[in-house]
Amino acid sequence: MRTIVTLFFLLLSLTCSLHAAPLWIELDAGQQDRLSTLEGRWNDLSDKRRDNILKGLARWETLDEPGRKRVKQQFSRYQQLTPEDRTAIREQFTRFQGMDDDRKRRLRELYKKYKGKSDEEREQLRKRFKDRKDNKGKNNRGGEDSKRDDRQRSGGASNSDRGGDNKKR
Repeated sequence: MRTIVTLFFLLLSLTCSLHAAPLWIELDAGQQDRLSTLEGRWNDLSDKRRDNILKGLARWETLDEPGRKRVKQQFSRYQQLTPEDRTAIREQFTRFQGMDDDRKRRLRELYKKYKGKSDEEREQLRKRFKDRKDNKGKNNRGGEDSKRDDRQRSGGASNSDRGGDNKKR
């Protein structure tokens, strides 16, 4: 359990450090106990990594039991991924972090909408996305026509399709 928690926060730490993170000897007894699997290498980790782990530990401690169970399940699924899939997830996360706040908000809204669909609807969307992704590799059409076709299939339209100027509103 302790190893899972430690590994989870090593892999999914999201924040950055602006100060020097504490050395092992500077951690309180409770932190040392919960992070005991890192004792031998704690001081060798970067300040950013140590700080992220501590922030992750603090988040973990605020979770209720269902939240902890959910995190454990997600981490278990992550561990079962191939190294290539893990790399793809890390790259996707990095791309997301580089997006502006408005785009992140829109993606979160779309994901929430997706999660609200039935299992059957989500499976249809996954299949459609996979087919479209496979076809893009074959015909390599790309460009505005492809984007317009995608929006028509999903029922959406961009500002330029509505005669707008594509500026943020």
